[in-house]
Amino acid sequence: MKRSDVLHKNVLDLFVFQDEMHSTLVQALRTGKQTVHAKQTYHNYNGKEITTINHTYPLVRDGLIQGAVEISNDVTKLERLIHHNMKKKEARALPLIPLLDKALRF
Repeated sequence: MKRSDVLHKNVLDLFVFQDEMHSTLVQALRTGKQTVHAKQTYHNYNGKEITTINHTYPLVRDGLIQGAVEISNDVTKLERLIHHNMKKKEARALPLIPLLDKALRF
């Protein structure tokens, strides 16, 4: 995303969450709650699924929430690789089950 794609825009116009409170940034803005090392999955404005690990901190001045800052580590590729490897392992294990059942009958 370019700066011009996000500057002066509402976060909920840029990213789609299951519901607003699944956004660690929205939680910080609404409740003042900080979030550390939270996994979050959402869809960007192009509809692409993104998974991140977030550290989110509200910015408070004189007791009022002024904004929030979020540091995100995109782990989408890692997440997909893990799921892909798990599916490959499951696919290799499935043919063994009928063989084991057959062997146990003898």
